[in-house]
Amino acid sequence: MSRETQIIVGQIRLLIHYIRKAGGSDSDLAAATGIDPAEAEDPDFPVSLENYVRLWQYAVEVTGDPALGLFLGTKHNREMLGLGKRVAQYSKDLREALNHWKTYTWMTSEIRREEESVVISHNVPFPVSCSVPAIEYEIAVAYCYACHISSCVIPLTEVHFRHPAPDYAGTYRDIFHSKAFLTRKKTL
Repeated sequence: MSRETQIIVGQIRLLIHYIRKAGGSDSDLAAATGIDPAEAEDPDFPVSLENYVRLWQYAVEVTGDPALGLFLGTKHNREMLGLGKRVAQYSKDLREALNHWKTYTWMTSEIRREEESVVISHNVPFPVSCSVPAIEYEIAVAYCYACHISSCVIPLTEVHFRHPAPDYAGTYRDIFHSKAFLTRKKTL
């Protein structure tokens, strides 16, 4: 028998809040996602990747906002920083901060220099089990937090995602301050 991959993610309570705000009930949420909102009050509440993806799908459905991940990523409460972000906050520079942060996130990151640019890539270790809103949330949080700790808007030349440009691609340009939204072909 295989064990389910469990993760602990801080935005579960945030998603539950927005689901409730949009009129979703706790019983419907539990039935749709397998997550008991009462248990999710524990900040160390583990959730399976499958239920995590269901929660994002349900949140988008209930709120009617396909760009919910991007929106919530920009509204991330900086006063409620997790350990990874606290460590990053006291780093000597942005590169060190992002390297520290990646130690504490469920996404893997790579930072490298290419000629005149710095490339930051985030990869989801379980791409089959993930959702676009969850990825958008993590990337928006990372970018907004990087701007916050560097006290400036960091200009991005390009923003690449593996999924096709959505109908709300303009939101990407607004959040990431980039004129370019580029997608890459899915790799297996």
